[in-house]
Amino acid sequence: MQILRKDKRIKKAEAEMTLFHTVKIFLNTERAEVEQEIVESGAGIEATAVESHEVQRRSFPTSFGGNYAARGYECIRALGLVANAK
Repeated sequence: MQILRKDKRIKKAEAEMTLFHTVKIFLNTERAEVEQEIVESGAGIEATAVESHEVQRRSFPTSFGGNYAARGYECIRALGLVANAK
């Protein structure tokens, strides 16, 4: 967050990280039983700058609140949020 706020025009800086852990169980009348464990994670950053009468928002890696994948914390590390914060 400090990197995002270095520029005095930045009035709002946000970072979000979300992790999901889901367990699904499928059973049917033919006695099939399947258990599935899914880990999903993702993150993103966003900054809002104001100068004079102009307001601009920038986000990374996408404009939809972050990038998510069916992976663990390695997904978040691979995004390079700190390296792309400027």
